[in-house]
Amino acid sequence: TMIKSFFPFLALFVAILASSCSSVNKFAVDSSSSLFLEFSDAIKEQDNVELVKEALGSNLLSMESLLSVSEGNKNLLAALTKTYVTYASLINETEMMEEAFVNLKAEKAKKQAIINYSKAINYGLKYLTQYEVTYENLTSKLNESQGIVLLLDKKLSDKKINHEVVFFTAQALMALSALKKDETTFSSQEALGKAMLNWSCLRNASIEYGACQIFHGLDSKYAKEVFSQAIENHPHNWFIR
Repeated sequence: TMIKSFFPFLALFVAILASSCSSVNKFAVDSSSSLFLEFSDAIKEQDNVELVKEALGSNLLSMESLLSVSEGNKNLLAALTKTYVTYASLINETEMMEEAFVNLKAEKAKKQAIINYSKAINYGLKYLTQYEVTYENLTSKLNESQGIVLLLDKKLSDKKINHEVVFFTAQALMALSALKKDETTFSSQEALGKAMLNWSCLRNASIEYGACQIFHGLDSKYAKEVFSQAIENHPHNWFIR
């Protein structure tokens, strides 16, 4: 699979960077960074959770090392946003449920989920800032009718990578708000997350193999039917299952 074959490539790639000068390093990272986006897509079809956990952890460390070589690399920022959300939702939140099942308070897993969702938000906003979309001007548009939609339409082109970064940043904002629901300062994050999620789903309804269908279905009395339909439409997406 792509996941298994990615590790030797990554080890070789990092070794080459370690022996190269800074200008060569940056060129190498910039010319190959799209591979990390492909990897983050391929992980959705993997049903071996232990392999996914190992792959995600290694990939995150590698991408952060490469980002230090090419700061502001959009592909890496996008991939880091997606991968941190994936790790938090798939690994950390599953561990939270496991801890709760054995009568633990799930504090350890919850703490890790908060850290990882926070990192996803940080990388997502770093990506968006390059298009003059900041946390401050996003929140300033919350009380305006269609404010978020108009802002994102004005600043972002109609590209898949833009839709995905907004979507995963939104997911992280909503998840972090839920995990820190006792802190009133996070209520605006939930509203912002929902507005950003709606924008990305309006611009690309098929984003992330049916994810929009799932998130909109969570607030519906037909949630079971929504999930069943999403699984039927996207049978290879193990995250939905």
